[in-house]
Amino acid sequence: MRSKQKSIGFRMFCMEPVLKHVARCLLCLALALSASACASPSAHSVQNIPELGRDLPSNSWEEASGEFDERVKAAFPPPTTVSDLVTQLQAQGFDVDENKQVARFEKSEVVCLLMWVIRWESKDGNVEDIVGHYGAGCL
Repeated sequence: MRSKQKSIGFRMFCMEPVLKHVARCLLCLALALSASACASPSAHSVQNIPELGRDLPSNSWEEASGEFDERVKAAFPPPTTVSDLVTQLQAQGFDVDENKQVARFEKSEVVCLLMWVIRWESKDGNVEDIVGHYGAGCL
């Protein structure tokens, strides 16, 4: 009986480093899969994303941001009123700060924070220039 206990204890002792290694590998795999979700601009669900920011190109962040900028410029050409701009952006879910002339929409993913940002310049209550930027901050 005693040799059986020693044998089981010895096997468990030998397996412990293997189990720790397997656990580390599984953790690394989970982190890698989470990080890869941020590798592509379109790898995220479109649920609750503003219409202006949906279905952007997935080739690169730069291309996706450029497309977002084009959409923003087309949606709000001068002389769009600041009042109309704010109303429409808020309706899509953007947080708008009229004093700073910026609107933001952020979506938190597992290891990334996706951001759609719109900045504008205005004169006499009308938009003179507007810029859209899309990007992410990932761990």
